Amino acid sequence: MLECYLSEPLMIVIASTFSCAEITEPLLRAIPYVTSDELRHIRFTQLVEFAPTVALLHAALRGTIIMFRIEDWIRADVETGRGSDTELRQRLRLQIDEFAVQLGMLSNMGKPVWVLACPSNGWVAERTQLSGLFRTFTSLAVARARSVPGVTLLALPDDLSGSESVNRDSDASSQAPFCLSALDSLGESIGKQIEGALEAADPSDRTPGRPTELADYLRRLNVCIAFRYAGESDRSDIEHLLRTVSAFSLTGEIPTISNGDLDNLLRDRECLLIVVSERHSSHGCAGVVIFRFTTDELVVESFALSCPVLGKQVEFAVLGVLGSVARDLGLTRIAFEYQASPRNQAILAFLEPVADPGPKGSYVIRADAVEERIGQTALANRAWTVDVTGMTLKQPSGLSHSQ
Repeated sequence: MLECYLSEPLMIVIASTFSCAEITEPLLRAIPYVTSDELRHIRFTQLVEFAPTVALLHAALRGTIIMFRIEDWIRADVETGRGSDTELRQRLRLQIDEFAVQLGMLSNMGKPVWVLACPSNGWVAERTQLSGLFRTFTSLAVARARSVPGVTLLALPDDLSGSESVNRDSDASSQAPFCLSALDSLGESIGKQIEGALEAADPSDRTPGRPTELADYLRRLNVCIAFRYAGESDRSDIEHLLRTVSAFSLTGEIPTISNGDLDNLLRDRECLLIVVSERHSSHGCAGVVIFRFTTDELVVESFALSCPVLGKQVEFAVLGVLGSVARDLGLTRIAFEYQASPRNQAILAFLEPVADPGPKGSYVIRADAVEERIGQTALANRAWTVDVTGMTLKQPSGLSHSQ
């Protein structure tokens, strides 16, 4: 999906927690110089997949519109009956924290970010009788958004505040929260509110550049990446990452991986776990790399990073550590065995600038060129710190040369 973004000269990204494709036509009526080809609708949860390509997207991006409802953040919990009132409150607090981080990432690109908080008055609020709680957390999310520089809060049209605007039928199936007439009013209102900002910007300024604001943000983020070789007790973490990670994965997610498949994948291979923390959060075990050795190559068969750490340059730290391992063993190249899947374009956006195309869809980089490629590609080189105290690499069996 993300590769289509990179081919367009300009675009506005619309990220929402609910279906809102119907606002496109009235929004375009309000901003006549924006075309339908310039709009990109994505799910709110895909903002984390959007992050790894910010440097490439910077020149093409007009701005990002984010629309959210608090009740959508716990919809799955309500549908499955998971969580007490206290647990739901805790999940909402964590979601708002992550929301603020995502807004910070976007705003530090130096492009406009418009945020619209929509009322939580659908079936989730009715079923849980938590309307008051949702109003409280909506206000908290708005306050957090207001504190992020570069974020503009959009106003909800007055005629959407009443219950008659709610689309009860489709709301129960996780689609549009508003009826069609309300969505038309919403699109027109949003369009009018952002029209002035787009007119003030110079549409001819499309010079590609590295977003220095985002680089500064990454330096302040204090990302720390710890590496350790996996043991038998880590098997569940490895399996979870391979099953679920889709955007930044050499193979895409493998939801049907069996114990036997995992045994075969780990047999006679090295497995590194990646533990990530930063100023805002500790993400725990957020990635895995599984690799083997040939006579002159370090071959990466699996590489996956979970969504919460995307855009924080963890992948460059991983590449740097792999480069060190390869050089220590006298290997000349690192090969990534990339397999295209419907959703793993984010890892491709990382591989293409740092490595060269190899056989059978792989990407290859010389071990002695790793640091140079990282310096040329990373937005904020060495803004991260690396902890390798958990790594004790033994001489791999079958390695035919001496170190």
